[in-house]
Amino acid sequence: MSLDSHVRIERTFHGDGHAAKELVFVGTHVGDFAGLAPTGRAVEVPYCVVYDFTEDGRISSLRVYFPLQVLMSQLSGGA
Repeated sequence: MSLDSHVRIERTFHGDGHAAKELVFVGTHVGDFAGLAPTGRAVEVPYCVVYDFTEDGRISSLRVYFPLQVLMSQLSGGA
């Protein structure tokens, strides 16, 4: 991986067969990523994951809402 990173959990919501997490991707650009040479820039990008569950509690689907344009802007020095 070209980002030294971790995820910070901000909030978790759940009920009636669904759950969601608000998270923040936190990292440092330490290697090539999407055609960008390492910059050493720090990034913090909020994102969300939504889960659907079956009646027996298994995850049946999930959706990740990640603003890639925010990450790329931070990596290129735009934000």
